[in-house]
Amino acid sequence: MESSLPSNEDDNLDDISLTHEELLKVTKSTLGELLQNDPVVHDLPPDVTIEEIEALTAVLHGQSMTVTVKRGENDDVPVIVKRENSTVSDLKRAFRRAMTLKLRRNGERCKISWKHVWRVHWLSCDGCVLDNDHGLLKDFGVVNKSKVVFVPKLKRKKKKR
Repeated sequence: MESSLPSNEDDNLDDISLTHEELLKVTKSTLGELLQNDPVVHDLPPDVTIEEIEALTAVLHGQSMTVTVKRGENDDVPVIVKRENSTVSDLKRAFRRAMTLKLRRNGERCKISWKHVWRVHWLSCDGCVLDNDHGLLKDFGVVNKSKVVFVPKLKRKKKKR
């Protein structure tokens, strides 16, 4: 398909045809402008996903909460999970999605073995280790705006009989 723009103002806009790439470019540009001019979502990236918009809307309506996962000294990752009945497993999945998006937006192409990450680290909130994937976040004291950190799992010695 080739792009054919109207020759004068009297032409019908239905006659405009764009290639797929041109349409994507126009859509991203328009979405970026709309986001920048909106006071609520102006800080979202131009390549925002539908899931990110839905999550932010849920936070604004009080249906979800934002938990900050501290990965290192200067690397805090905000993660959005549902306020009611969210489990440690839900938090881990949300963190994985957030990290995947962050790495992609930074242009980094690395494969993370999440199985390994969770095998050697716990998440901890205010000194309480989130050691049960099926446990509710609220039972571990995780609430809106909580800070969660990675702590290494220590190998437990087996008791000799």
